[in-house]
Amino acid sequence: MSGAPNEPVQIPAADRFFLLLDALPDVACCELDADGRITHVAGWPGLLGGPGGDGRSLVGEPLATLYPLEEVQAGRPELDLAAAVRTGRLEHEGLRLDCAGRRFRARSVLTPRLREDGSPGGFALVVRDVSEPSRVAQAVESSEERYRAICELTSDYAYAFRIEPTGRVFVEWIAGAFTRITGYTHEEVEQLDLNGLSIVHPDDRPIALARLYRLVLGESDTSEFRIVTKQGEVRWIRESGRPERDPERDIVRVFGAAQDITERKLAEDEARARETELAHVLRLATMGEMAAGLAHEINQPLSAIVSYARGCSRRLRSGTVDGAALAEPIEEIERQAMRADEIVQRLLLFVRKEKPARETVRINDLVREVVQLVGGEARARRIPLDVDLASGLPPVEVDKIQIEQVLLNLVRNGLEAMHGDGAPPGRLLIRTAPGDGGTVEISVKDEGEGLPPSAAERVFEPFFTTKRSGLGMGLAISRSIVRGHGGRIVAMPNAGRGTTVRFTLPPAGEGASRCLESPRYS
Repeated sequence: MSGAPNEPVQIPAADRFFLLLDALPDVACCELDADGRITHVAGWPGLLGGPGGDGRSLVGEPLATLYPLEEVQAGRPELDLAAAVRTGRLEHEGLRLDCAGRRFRARSVLTPRLREDGSPGGFALVVRDVSEPSRVAQAVESSEERYRAICELTSDYAYAFRIEPTGRVFVEWIAGAFTRITGYTHEEVEQLDLNGLSIVHPDDRPIALARLYRLVLGESDTSEFRIVTKQGEVRWIRESGRPERDPERDIVRVFGAAQDITERKLAEDEARARETELAHVLRLATMGEMAAGLAHEINQPLSAIVSYARGCSRRLRSGTVDGAALAEPIEEIERQAMRADEIVQRLLLFVRKEKPARETVRINDLVREVVQLVGGEARARRIPLDVDLASGLPPVEVDKIQIEQVLLNLVRNGLEAMHGDGAPPGRLLIRTAPGDGGTVEISVKDEGEGLPPSAAERVFEPFFTTKRSGLGMGLAISRSIVRGHGGRIVAMPNAGRGTTVRFTLPPAGEGASRCLESPRYS
């Protein structure tokens, strides 16, 4: 009796299997008898003899027909049949042959059909061509090997780690030169614990912790810090990381790359040491040029001491004065002696060769000290030295000697620019004022001959000078010092006569973050 008009046609299970098999482009199914001879083939045309092939050429052939010659000679087909009977199912991946004799990589499953007495009554073989996925996998593996080889030859490595909700850090993978640089495998680093900071130099762990904090917040980060290798060597690393949050697992996964920058850091340290040495030499040269003015400054209190001492001596010899009357001149002698000592100590401090060290100071105090140093030279040149110091400026964190050297160099350049140019004596003005972005601005304005437009851009270059004599290093060193403190320095011609040189310094606490580059004069 026929079914209803809209009732779907039922497809037998066996037919559904073969329809599914025909839809798979790279799978074939073979039935074998108890001796291992092929009795039926369906599925992938490539195995059946090409497009339109029905597999009849394989019917009656032994299983060995699908195996390469070397495996047939080794007895592999018989061994596979026996293993399938013994285990109930044999999975294998290796080379096979199609009807045309072409080798291809296949994944096969051989299953026995057992009789009631347990003896094999036949076999079912499913073969799938995995040549293309295998080629892709081999290409990826080859690419990864080339990447690893290249990374091992460089100073770089890439990595991924995850940060758990508990704060624990787990390394997921590291590729490249990590082991060569650190001496550790990533498994060894995890065993050391310390939340992934185990190889970071103890003094730099606050930097690494701050970096982790930014990454947890979802911010990309680039940081430089030191590590201690397995051999105990200290090396500098620059790491850049990009975080990705997994909301389902509540973890942060960080992908990053790192570079060994030890050689660069050593070169920078050497450059800073050479610059410090050169700055010291220039300070000594400056003191030599200022010798006459400094001698006059020291001679004034010494002359006063001699005068007061002679007066006291005459009164004592006359026998007409009591001790109380001598108190005032003796106190004046003390004041003048302290003044002379202060000048000498300031000079010694300025020319002393010490490792640069920063401290928090008021910029106006540094200006006053420089004015005292250079005041004698200004008076000798008959040039008025004016000071305009703003009140309420924030303190700055600087190396006092270096910033005094910058100020002294700018002031002396201004004095020299106004001396002997044939024009009426001008005035030199040192001013402090609030700068942009909370910085402190210091300017030195002279009324000298000024700079030609072409020189204004080159005046900070090493060995460039507009003087008749000079090395041309003073302003180059000054720029390097200012930049090393996170500031900027510019020279601009005045509207009338002369030149104004301005430089800025960040307020205390921001110098390191604003530092433009390592101090360098070239």
